[in-house]
Amino acid sequence: MNREAMELFKDRLKEEVGGKISYIYDRAHELSSAIEENMALSDEASTYYTKTLSDIMNVLSEAEKEILHS
Repeated sequence: MNREAMELFKDRLKEEVGGKISYIYDRAHELSSAIEENMALSDEASTYYTKTLSDIMNVLSEAEKEILHS
């Protein structure tokens, strides 16, 4: 594969992976908001789920930055 083709492949891969990461990040954010709004959960359960989703969103955000800036 020549250099130009390799760059095009790399750009396409970044776009595809970045889009998937963004989609997952958005869904995790929506779920986190729904959990915060749901009063049926105990405080302990709500805190646990919100923290877990926050951790997931942080990892996805960092991965997206690394992929898009590589």
